[in-house]
Amino acid sequence: MGFLSADHSTVGGNQELAERVFGQVDRLRSLVNNVGGSYNDRSLTDDGYEATLAMNFIGPFALTEALLPALVSSAPARMVNLASAAHAMWKGDPLEDAQSQEAYLGLRAYARTKLLNLLWTFALARRLGDRAVS
Repeated sequence: MGFLSADHSTVGGNQELAERVFGQVDRLRSLVNNVGGSYNDRSLTDDGYEATLAMNFIGPFALTEALLPALVSSAPARMVNLASAAHAMWKGDPLEDAQSQEAYLGLRAYARTKLLNLLWTFALARRLGDRAVS
């Protein structure tokens, strides 16, 4: 497999990437989600999500969910979600005002998404259980 570019800021862009992966490989034994970005000003993606949330959390979530059946059927497989120590900067419920409509600070939005990535990764590990995808 070569390089595949994608628009990670939209759910559709990530689903399209998954379809292209399926078109190029028979088995998928690894997935590394390493995306991170922060914006000084609040903006929305074409999907209507706050851009930092979309890029750092919703995008990897959408891509992983689309590719998960291939990982499970190719087991043993490995998935890695890179995070950041910035997650520790977030205080409070990460789902409260997830779209940052009440207040937006780029670094705080970034910290929230990295905490959401960790929480999702732990939940996904429990969900997968003994399916030989770690």
